[in-house]
Amino acid sequence: MVRARLRTAFHYPSDSDSDSLPAHMDEEEQEALLHLFRQTDTSTNELYSTLFSLLFVLPAMYSLLILLRSPTLVSFLTLSSLGITVYTVKFIPVLGGDTSWGSEGEGDMGIRGRGGPIEKFLPVLNGVLAVVVGLGTYVQKSKGDGIVNGREMKLEAWAGYLPLVVYTMSLIVRYSMTPIDLSELEKTKYKYKGA
Repeated sequence: MVRARLRTAFHYPSDSDSDSLPAHMDEEEQEALLHLFRQTDTSTNELYSTLFSLLFVLPAMYSLLILLRSPTLVSFLTLSSLGITVYTVKFIPVLGGDTSWGSEGEGDMGIRGRGGPIEKFLPVLNGVLAVVVGLGTYVQKSKGDGIVNGREMKLEAWAGYLPLVVYTMSLIVRYSMTPIDLSELEKTKYKYKGA
């Protein structure tokens, strides 16, 4: 048998519909929810910083092997930059809150930290070092210095670009790990006393 589908007219919910009213949260429930948001965000950021630090250790280990095989200034600076990137991702806190470009120390895509001079300037100097290593690799390749100890370096010659790639990835990771700004949500709290 074929069943017929009957259409019903749509009507907007009225004030008298008690089912459509949202459940109210008292002050304690609001605070607990905000605390849960903060705690979840913090634990997620810690997990991601650990995972990406471990991921960035792999190019650093590869650069260490290259440094041991053919010690050059570029390979030493490559390893230094990669080590600084791992340190930055794992141990330097990411900025939170307002991401506008006007306020000091904020809006810099999580490049600089808030603490002392190491937290402020190390990520920026690491970016400069990554660019210098990339340019040094480019100059070394263009001069034909790809031969060390009578053998041609193929993959090792491209390892000088690793700091630029890893540093760019770390900027993206740190920007995406910016803590959630709950100040706007805290402003919308309402005073509702539970029973």
